[in-house]
Amino acid sequence: MAAPQIGVQKQILYMYINHPVIFLNPRLEFPDGAQMEVPDDCMSFPNLLVQVMRYKCCIIHYANMEHQTCKMELEEDLSELF
Repeated sequence: MAAPQIGVQKQILYMYINHPVIFLNPRLEFPDGAQMEVPDDCMSFPNLLVQVMRYKCCIIHYANMEHQTCKMELEEDLSELF
């Protein structure tokens, strides 16, 4: 269940990038606004593929599991995924 649906205003994301990373309350920043067009699909609609715009670079500001403030820059595929 999503936390906001039960009145808890927290976000927790997990991503494996050469090692597990937990993002607590991430905030995204798009430093240059550059975008790329990529194909995207939806598991609810198999065989439906559409072109969507995604950011080429993003900076994620978040807290880690020790509640330390962190920042990570992602580019291309990882930026699109996030």
